[in-house]
Amino acid sequence: MKTLGLTLRSAVFWLGFALSILVYSLISPLQFLFSEALNRKIVRSWGSVNLWWLKVTCNLTYQVRGQEHLPQRPVVIISNHQSTFETLIIPQLVDRVTWVLKRELLMIPFFGWGLVHTKPIAINRKDGRSSVAQIKQLGKEKLDDGISIAIFPEGTRIGATEKVPYKIGGGILATYAQVPVLLMAHNSGVFWPRHSFIKYPGVVTLSIGPVIDTTNLTANAVTEQAQAWIEAERQRLPH
Repeated sequence: MKTLGLTLRSAVFWLGFALSILVYSLISPLQFLFSEALNRKIVRSWGSVNLWWLKVTCNLTYQVRGQEHLPQRPVVIISNHQSTFETLIIPQLVDRVTWVLKRELLMIPFFGWGLVHTKPIAINRKDGRSSVAQIKQLGKEKLDDGISIAIFPEGTRIGATEKVPYKIGGGILATYAQVPVLLMAHNSGVFWPRHSFIKYPGVVTLSIGPVIDTTNLTANAVTEQAQAWIEAERQRLPH
């Protein structure tokens, strides 16, 4: 009976989630006419609606630690990636933010149409050097314009207990643009496992760490510091 209840609740959540994507995608053709500020509000509202719906349907909520570390200037955000949850919560915490992501995501019907309006840095991961150059050039332009850049260094969603080497892109961008790095660690995969239909009740904890001053640091050093803190913090969270 418990499994049946979880399945039914998750089904209701997914139905509402899909509906929200459809509704917001119908707005997306008009968003080219909107101001950046209005488009940011639309993106945040989509996230907040689904976080609320997640609580209502699946009894899954969240808490945020370390909000005092949120800076007042643009930064490179390096966070672990376990589910869709972090893409919903980060825009709630950082007002002007966009993403480094796989170009293929923009091609997903409805979802990709709305994603375009976050003006992400969409890369072809098979194009190594070219994608690094793109991250540096476009990332610095956005950072200079006051927009923070969020990067998931694992490159894809991983399981709550998995560990993979971190990619260096975030460190390269931060040292090239000479901006701080803001670290985030969370345990969303415990409750929203990747490739899982079922969402489990509980409280996702997202922890924000002190910023890394990248002055005089190499990209490798930044990446190593980020991985050390995030992995250690992950172990302190329920898993």
